Amino acid sequence: MERSFFNAVASTPLPTDHSIDIIIEIDNMPIFARPARNFGKPNGAQEEAEQREPQTDSPSGRAGVRAVTLVRGIAAVTPFTKASKSDTVYEAFKHAIMLGEMAPGTPLVESPLAAEIGCSQSTVREALMRLQEDGLVIRLGYRGTLVSSTSAVEAEEMLQLRLRIEVRGVERAVERLTDADLASLGKLIGDMETAARAGNEYDVSERDRAFHLQLFHLSDLPALEPILQRCLLHNHRFKIATGDRRRPLIDTAARHRHILAAFAGRDAAAAVSVIRHHIETIADGRRAGSGAPPDAQPAAPSP
Repeated sequence: MERSFFNAVASTPLPTDHSIDIIIEIDNMPIFARPARNFGKPNGAQEEAEQREPQTDSPSGRAGVRAVTLVRGIAAVTPFTKASKSDTVYEAFKHAIMLGEMAPGTPLVESPLAAEIGCSQSTVREALMRLQEDGLVIRLGYRGTLVSSTSAVEAEEMLQLRLRIEVRGVERAVERLTDADLASLGKLIGDMETAARAGNEYDVSERDRAFHLQLFHLSDLPALEPILQRCLLHNHRFKIATGDRRRPLIDTAARHRHILAAFAGRDAAAAVSVIRHHIETIADGRRAGSGAPPDAQPAAPSP
């Protein structure tokens, strides 16, 4: 039975003797709520009931609420965590676009999406506006909104722009780096490696972007941060869309330890050399598994 992108069927029946809200989530991101009494019915009966009953608003983290989580098509019951509904819808759309589940050119119409998700039209509009800022959708006024395309030409241009921005940022960031920053960056690499071992390319890309953005934030060039964020996002989107995995995910994550080692040495020249090599070898996969330039020393242990 095919389900819509935002629907899931509970794999575990839930109590139906009192009022319990079901929060539909994608990767732990709540999307909308439904009365619990439909769950536990046979799939066909539940689907029919879902078509009849209106969707309700989220209980905003009420104690005891359980959630249905859709992770790559597998439904499971998990605790509900608080999240802004607009943030939740934005993250769900972003996740779907980055993984190609919403293909380029897919129309995103506010009213039907709001009805399907079970939220207000303004919530969907706010999410779409944020996606427009990311360059993931194109808003055409009264003609609607479409998922944007991704191309090798744009990816290459953004990679070159990213190189220039990050190299300049590294020169300034080394001077401002603290031990707390090193510990935080080391944790991000650890999280990246955990996601890589689980084969979760999307989570690897999320931690990858967070690592580079946190480094650049130290450069104190705030006007350039949104530009770098878009470059990182679209480089990763193109890589995922093309299935371009010339090195294993775990090697992609481990490459960042060379960057961390250069920063830990407070050596601006070494940091620039490593970050330049890191970015220049993204596209072609040269020296697969290594983020260190040819003359770099072995990476120091992560803090």
